[in-house]
Amino acid sequence: MTISNMGATANAADINLAVIYIRISSQEQCMDGRNLEAQKRLLLKYARTHQHHIVRVFKDIETIEQSGRAGFNNMIRFLQDHPGITNILVEGTDRIFRCLNDCFLISELGRQLHLVKEKKALTLAKRDVYFKGLSSLLMMEGLQQADVLQ
Repeated sequence: MTISNMGATANAADINLAVIYIRISSQEQCMDGRNLEAQKRLLLKYARTHQHHIVRVFKDIETIEQSGRAGFNNMIRFLQDHPGITNILVEGTDRIFRCLNDCFLISELGRQLHLVKEKKALTLAKRDVYFKGLSSLLMMEGLQQADVLQ
């Protein structure tokens, strides 16, 4: 879905281009106020406040009957094809990351990720994602980093 298009006179360097990603993963989320429309309203308000020009909205609906992340994958491909879009707006960490690979994909894009409810805007560096991911895995396995790195 395209929210708006830049006019012919717009200078891309002067415009803060962004995409929105929204996702629900259960029917309960539809009922508890985290539905797609509520996420979209929150992110559009954030975009207006921070002067982001929304180029496209990507969404995923995951339920027992319907799984998969076509919207997430489409967003990754879209951003790879459009390097001038420098921002990704999401409600929070749990809406965009399901696994470590998702972190790697986002970090490879080099875009600024806005976690609106968490009040954070960050750019993930690949090396940081790798190190933090390795650290997390080691902690889950009860190993010390020094044991593995020696």
